[in-house]
Amino acid sequence: MYPPLAFTFGWSVGMIALLDAGADPFCALILALRYKDDLALSLLLEYDCALFSSSQAISKKEPYRRLNSYNSILSFALGLYEASDKAKTLIASRLVSHRRRLVNLAAVMLSSTERQNACMEAMSDRRLPDRFAKPVVLALRKKGIMVPDVLWPGDGQCSIYHDLNMTLRIAEQLYSGGFQLVDDMDETGVTPLQIACMTAGIYKERWELISWYLDKGAMPYFRNPNQPKTCYLAITSSLSNERITDIKKSAESVIRRILGRTYDLCGPEIVDSCICYCSAYGCTPVQLLHKRYGGDWSWTSAKFNHWAYLNDLTLMQKESCGEELCRLEIFERIGMAHTCCEFKHNPCAYGERLMPSDEDCHELREEDKYFSQALELYMCIYRYLRREHFGPFSNFWCSWWTTINEILPEKAWISHKLGGHDYVPNIDEIRSSVQSELRNYNLEDYEDVFLDSISMFS
Repeated sequence: MYPPLAFTFGWSVGMIALLDAGADPFCALILALRYKDDLALSLLLEYDCALFSSSQAISKKEPYRRLNSYNSILSFALGLYEASDKAKTLIASRLVSHRRRLVNLAAVMLSSTERQNACMEAMSDRRLPDRFAKPVVLALRKKGIMVPDVLWPGDGQCSIYHDLNMTLRIAEQLYSGGFQLVDDMDETGVTPLQIACMTAGIYKERWELISWYLDKGAMPYFRNPNQPKTCYLAITSSLSNERITDIKKSAESVIRRILGRTYDLCGPEIVDSCICYCSAYGCTPVQLLHKRYGGDWSWTSAKFNHWAYLNDLTLMQKESCGEELCRLEIFERIGMAHTCCEFKHNPCAYGERLMPSDEDCHELREEDKYFSQALELYMCIYRYLRREHFGPFSNFWCSWWTTINEILPEKAWISHKLGGHDYVPNIDEIRSSVQSELRNYNLEDYEDVFLDSISMFS
């Protein structure tokens, strides 16, 4: 199960003897990472250890099996809890060294035209080829030039920055070493900034990486059709299942600064491509933040208020966001079906969403057609009451949900789903509660509420 090199950890003389005799350092490298033996790791790396798993026959047994899901040793180290910061730095440094050797070999052996054909235009300013390193190796081999296995850049079609666990420290090290194309796209159109945004979480280290990508010129707009279109929307979507009220004070200022920056870059008018009833014209950030991860209403409301604080929303902006969240919450309480997305639970999918087929969307929308009218009714009442209430939005917000919680409990969607599409809100209850709320607001003409036209739901 373990290679002979594994039994030389802590015994440098024995390790060097085996390495000099031709022992393969690759599998021992994995063990050195797991056991935090940075001295052994350093020795192994000095013996031209391959850094990309695709060039090796990886065992399906532990401790090597996990490596099959990673493109490189660096990616493996970044995702390994046991790996030390020093170990990650050593591997990144060796990766830069290997790539520089490849560039120098190509500079000597390939003509200017051949280098251009191999996507090596960046050589002139000392930048290292990243995603396009593989064509360089293939061009060299086509000319019959022996390229050492350790210089093989892997089979992946993505850059070294396309990593779920990339850290700011390693990114800076790679960039200073020559990997300066930080905004490259993989075969699906995903960029490193997009990955960082989709995995932002509530810890400031991820947010600092987002800021760093933007500082290096990464574009805040994305092309993958199954993901949010901007970095601001992607960040918001990544927080949907996070308890943002738990953000530490030490991270709060960083998160607020970067939210403000991405908001200014992307603009408030940008929405996603949602076409289902949960939004009026595409999901807005506050809807992406709450979609599908409701919890109880007290938590949802607290999350909404903290989001407004983190984004430093004005009163008017908060009012607008409140209406958008109201629509989503009513939509989900009624039990209507989302036709905008289905989330992948693959950690390597960078939060990608699978769009239902057109046929499925049409069928779901037809089933929910009458419920959409009930949804619009709720929103008409919401807007009417808000216009007629001259007090603070926070007071209205509390009064509105006190009423809705009585009419349409948070778990109403369960009975709807179990009973099929025969559930509709009780309009008599709505009428009575609305009128009661209007009296609480001391309005004289509460009978003007437009309810008669929806008598079909009675």
